[in-house]
Amino acid sequence: MANIQNGIYAIINVEATNICLEMLGPEGGYSVVGKEFRNVVGQKWMLRRDSDGNYALCSLLDPLFLNTAIDPEYGAKLAGTPFTFYWGIESEPGFENIFRLFVPHTYLDVEFVNNGCFTPGNPVTLGERSEGRNQLWRLQRLA
Repeated sequence: MANIQNGIYAIINVEATNICLEMLGPEGGYSVVGKEFRNVVGQKWMLRRDSDGNYALCSLLDPLFLNTAIDPEYGAKLAGTPFTFYWGIESEPGFENIFRLFVPHTYLDVEFVNNGCFTPGNPVTLGERSEGRNQLWRLQRLA
């Protein structure tokens, strides 16, 4: 597990170098998509570590947590929900300050839809862990 300080971060994909997680507002159903990093409020996530070493990620756009729109399973789209979900975050061997976000006790990692198709605006989903850099994320501290 990673030891990341509580704080506000942008979550930026490693392969799609300037594409980050953005939660859309009510008009977008609070979906989480990949968008070019612009430092807007929907791209800011408050990370809070629990006693088990997992992390709740809360959007600053609305007090909603990064979660799945359905049960956490392969292909599930991510969305903001009022229900706290704790994510595993671990350092990726061979990289400095690069992480995987995943459902604890599984091999389901956060990635862009269709195994990493990172066209801006594409949904963010859960995919089976792979060697792909599309499942790797840089946490850029904003505050």
